[in-house]
Amino acid sequence: MQLPSQGRHASAIFFVLFVMCVSRGLAQDDETKKYEDNARNFAFGKINFSMTLDEFKKEFPQALKGQGTNEKIAYYQYSIVDPQKVASGITVWFYDGKLLEIGIVYNKDLDMKLEKIGGAKVLLERLQQKFGNFSPFNFTDDRKKNETKIWWPMPNAGRMIVLIETGFDAKIHVGDTVRQKLLDDRKAKEADIGF
Repeated sequence: MQLPSQGRHASAIFFVLFVMCVSRGLAQDDETKKYEDNARNFAFGKINFSMTLDEFKKEFPQALKGQGTNEKIAYYQYSIVDPQKVASGITVWFYDGKLLEIGIVYNKDLDMKLEKIGGAKVLLERLQQKFGNFSPFNFTDDRKKNETKIWWPMPNAGRMIVLIETGFDAKIHVGDTVRQKLLDDRKAKEADIGF
């Protein structure tokens, strides 16, 4: 037999647990939103995802066009020395006049930029602060290539963040996944497969 006060007590406990779960869920949603906003609004110095190819070339006239450029499909690659002098170098990719990806390199030996900032561990910590902890499913350690790769997929923000550490350097790549899909579709459509 259940006493009336026990029923109210159980209901009160259930209500408190329900409120705690909802609050935790809302807090996680707020945190996820913060990480997605960080990804969506990512910038390195003056380079950001609202930048067009023309704006980039005006801001960085010394940029060198990369071998990955394919003007036929409006795909351009440029490299510059980091004007902030924090990283060893920056490579950017544009598709159809809009920024597609930012690649930031920190060398270990050439200019010691990676060691000056405290190593790849510092990059990982900073990325986790901005984009959250990475899933163990988003981690590879390839001993043959001497390469460790960690990535943060941010589908709601339309971004993919990747940290790659090798024996020579560490690289951060932040890409626009929506624009990448458009580029992949165009490449597939225009691929020469012999028929």
